[in-house]
Amino acid sequence: MAAHNTASPLPWKTVEFLPVCNMCPLPTSYNLSFFILDAAFYDAIGYVIVLIYTRRVLKQKGSSREPK
Repeated sequence: MAAHNTASPLPWKTVEFLPVCNMCPLPTSYNLSFFILDAAFYDAIGYVIVLIYTRRVLKQKGSSREPK
């Protein structure tokens, strides 16, 4: 039985649940290519949010400085 991360559709972290004992460390495997794609996706979302925010702020500052 395996559990994947739930934040993205790409399973970059997999934890194996083994019914051997409760105190045994759970083996974990990482897929770095999926992790890099996941991180780049969320970085792109953050970049777009910051870009839109700065454009709106600069537009508001520019329109408030125009003479009446």
